[in-house]
Amino acid sequence: MPMNAMSFGAALRRRAATAATLTVAVAAALLVTAPPAFAEYKTRAFVTRVLDGDTIEVDTNRDGKTDQTIRFIGVDTNEKNQCGYAAATRLQKRLLQGRWVTLATDVKNAVGQVEDGEGKARPLRRVYVKRNGKQIDATAHVLAAGLGLFRGDDTQPTRMPRYHATSYKAAIAGKGIFKGDMCGTKFSPGAKFQVDLQWSDSVKGRKLYDEHVRITNVGTAPANFKNWVIRPGGKRYFRVPTVDAAGRSLGTLAPGETMRIWVGHGTQSRLERYLGSQWSNNKVGQLWPDIDVFKKSTWGQKGDGVYLLDPKRNVRGFQMYGCRARCGNPAIGKLEVKGNPGKGGLGPADEWVRIRNIHTAAVRVDRFVVDVANFSVPLTEGAPLSLNPGESMYVRMGHGTTTSHEIFLNNGGSQGVIPNGGGQAVLRTYPGVKIGCNSWGSGSCTVR
Repeated sequence: MPMNAMSFGAALRRRAATAATLTVAVAAALLVTAPPAFAEYKTRAFVTRVLDGDTIEVDTNRDGKTDQTIRFIGVDTNEKNQCGYAAATRLQKRLLQGRWVTLATDVKNAVGQVEDGEGKARPLRRVYVKRNGKQIDATAHVLAAGLGLFRGDDTQPTRMPRYHATSYKAAIAGKGIFKGDMCGTKFSPGAKFQVDLQWSDSVKGRKLYDEHVRITNVGTAPANFKNWVIRPGGKRYFRVPTVDAAGRSLGTLAPGETMRIWVGHGTQSRLERYLGSQWSNNKVGQLWPDIDVFKKSTWGQKGDGVYLLDPKRNVRGFQMYGCRARCGNPAIGKLEVKGNPGKGGLGPADEWVRIRNIHTAAVRVDRFVVDVANFSVPLTEGAPLSLNPGESMYVRMGHGTTTSHEIFLNNGGSQGVIPNGGGQAVLRTYPGVKIGCNSWGSGSCTVR
């Protein structure tokens, strides 16, 4: 949008002005208080128009005309006619419209992917603006209001953990689109959802251990998922499958029931649904970045989330990982983890991970995951809801039939799959909170 000379000059004179709607508390919470992870590439620009909650038009050469459309790093806000679009746009207009800003990036000339409906890629930037003498980050601003989803980018590490934490806290607090009914709840209003994401796909080709989302209806009414979607932090949406290959309805999810939505291919059923048919090239890829749970130095450097959205794009259920807020768990210190690399020469048949209840009361284990070697194993099939005091369950590398207290991975051959020389076994929650760990040889582990 072009500017006339009068509006441009007025903007110069009011650089330090503040909007009445920006409280001191919000500005202080979003203050850039620490130096960036490394030197940022920075340029100055004048905001000629706010397009929506994560996109602005700017003038960078001071000629009074728009010359770039900037896409914010670290956030994705909903599009026009979707829940939260208008509120996010208003929020950013009050903060940025007609003001000078600093555009920053860790990667010189970084551009984003071409999104649906966009003609070309847009430059990716962090956008800082001075208000009341304080520097505010526009990405953190909209995330703190719960009006956008965190969008991770490993190539842009500066402030990325801060963005993730800000979004995590807003989601837990039920702000904005995370309130669940910001734009109405006419879609299965009595249903509520507990969402678990198995983000690790380290064991390729094993249906049970591929990436998937568990959705449990913890509400009081059945859920009909017609026109609902799930999505990672990126732009891509995936429809929740509602019909089988013959076009027959898969039905509803009753209160207390759990369904799993797999990233890969499979036969659609009411409680086992698959996204594979929605990949344009029919080749299933990874949707969520893995975290190396064994390396403390990299813990928390990556993360993402999964979001269940109704047709209006209210967030009706979510899980973010690695954990950024409320990262304790009542099971910490109550479950002992023991890994056996199997030095008896029996190969996988002698390799296992044991989880034992060392507490004086029963401890739930049904929402935990075991990571050992290159295996990531959810304790969800055949596992009891809880272990009684002194009771154990095993994850075994060899062959056998899975029961309530034993999960078999059915690895063949005589060669072991858990390294004898050194390794770790970790018990964690889906979001990545470590409950317990065990190491041997050159391996090491600590409970965060």
